[in-house]
Amino acid sequence: MYNLLLYQVINQLKAGKVVALPSDTINGLFCLAKSSAAVRRLYKLKKRPANMASLVIFTDLSLLKQHIIWDPLIEKLSKVFWPNNLTIIAHKSPNSYISNFILKDNKIAVRYTNHAILSYIIKYTGPLLSTSLNIHGQKEIPNFNIPIFGNIVTGKASTIYDTINKKIIREGIISEQMIKRLQI
Repeated sequence: MYNLLLYQVINQLKAGKVVALPSDTINGLFCLAKSSAAVRRLYKLKKRPANMASLVIFTDLSLLKQHIIWDPLIEKLSKVFWPNNLTIIAHKSPNSYISNFILKDNKIAVRYTNHAILSYIIKYTGPLLSTSLNIHGQKEIPNFNIPIFGNIVTGKASTIYDTINKKIIREGIISEQMIKRLQI
């Protein structure tokens, strides 16, 4: 039964659909990061402003490195805080195939995860765009009229750290003090 559900999720994502899944932090809406049509669908469903960047989830660090401009700061953060819990904002690599629709000023938000369900799915779909399971600006989980695969989890969101401007955008699981201890 579990494999059948994962197979359905993978097929829906490959068909350009938006799905709801648990993640390494909180529940999210997901779609293929390389599909501009799927990304637009997710933004419309969530009522997210088109000028807001979104997060791309990777489960293969070498693949993630192909999509951003990797630097010593990112190397340091990744060794301490990855996998999971930290989303970083970095410059997008010129070789990246991630949809330009999710970029802001050629920057991209990425997270590396080892979450079992996401890892299995991404193995067959490639990187996924992810955003929280709510309408933009609201806290409660609405009825999006899409299936939610897995149990609803209540966790804490990842910390978002802008490696370009060296500042926390959103404090989550990783505190500002934890990042400062790295002497960044």
